[in-house]
Amino acid sequence: MRTPPGFPPALAFLCLLAAPLPAAAGDAAATPARDVEVDVPVPESPAFTVLGLNPQAVERPASSRAFAMSLLNGVDPRGVLQVGLAVDARPGLLLAGRRLTLQDYRRSFWKRLLANAQLSLATAQAASPDRGIRAALGVRLPLWDEGDPRRNAELDACFDAAIGLLPSWNPLTAGPAAVEQASRAAAEAARRCREEKALRKWNAGALTVGAAPAWITPSGRAGDLRGDGGAVWSSVAVGVGRSGQLVGHLRYRADERVDPDEPAAGRLDSFLAGTIFRLGSPTLVASAEALYVNARLERGRRRERDASYRLGVGVERRLDRNLWLSVSVGAEGGRAGGEGRGFVLSSFKWATAREPSLPSIAPPSGGGR
Repeated sequence: MRTPPGFPPALAFLCLLAAPLPAAAGDAAATPARDVEVDVPVPESPAFTVLGLNPQAVERPASSRAFAMSLLNGVDPRGVLQVGLAVDARPGLLLAGRRLTLQDYRRSFWKRLLANAQLSLATAQAASPDRGIRAALGVRLPLWDEGDPRRNAELDACFDAAIGLLPSWNPLTAGPAAVEQASRAAAEAARRCREEKALRKWNAGALTVGAAPAWITPSGRAGDLRGDGGAVWSSVAVGVGRSGQLVGHLRYRADERVDPDEPAAGRLDSFLAGTIFRLGSPTLVASAEALYVNARLERGRRRERDASYRLGVGVERRLDRNLWLSVSVGAEGGRAGGEGRGFVLSSFKWATAREPSLPSIAPPSGGGR
């Protein structure tokens, strides 16, 4: 925000805080990319994905927030009561700070990739003490995201138009009432642009890839930590009209311990293919998913194969700004032994969202006359 000589610093600071508009297209060279956020559903945690504890097993491809937390509780597909916590962050965006401008972000695929790379750490503990604690460190890379608000040309145009409609005022003579009027006008313009342009793309197409190693400690002590394999996966989504989204997901989970206390129980490799259809709005989404799981159990020289399917329905609801509730229920069946299990998983997701400031909310030339 450029201010003329003699402009009171306190008033300049107030105006900066009171201007929650992302940069207009013409200011992309000076505006930090991190200052543009939209309160859309928080994507699943990559670390929970490898642990198989996301309410929706099919991971939705989308760019995450700069920082997010997920608290999970429920009965997993194995019939075990689980409690877990995941912390997600985009270190590239946080470390770049104000050095990464919108212009750089839009011009360079590699800078976008690093800025949107999501790092995730999760732990989960079963209700029974003999199950121990599981942990995972995941990373997710968005290769394509049509819903990225930082590359939304319609949002740029909306803010450009909104700036021209702000009331005229002179910072050298404006009193508190004029500053408050400009602040309210900026906030209302930001709200309209976000709702009309950015949030409308909540179901846009996207493609992500992810990977995560996992560990387990049967006793719950750090000194007893041991490897529990890992996973790689990919998800792709396409929008269906204005209110639907179809997601496809592939995942390979390798070297998972069947029983951490019994090495002779063997290790499990599994391949999962699934799809989920999501229908709703930026604040409320219902979903239905179907998955196929092909597993191979190795016990010494013995190898056993089994296949199963999983069906589930879920809902995501925004409870408050940056706070989301996700619930999923379903059942698993088709195993060789005829054993089927139901599951109920829920998670609260909280994410930060910066209130962007607009450097170009300077008074129009001749304003206040």
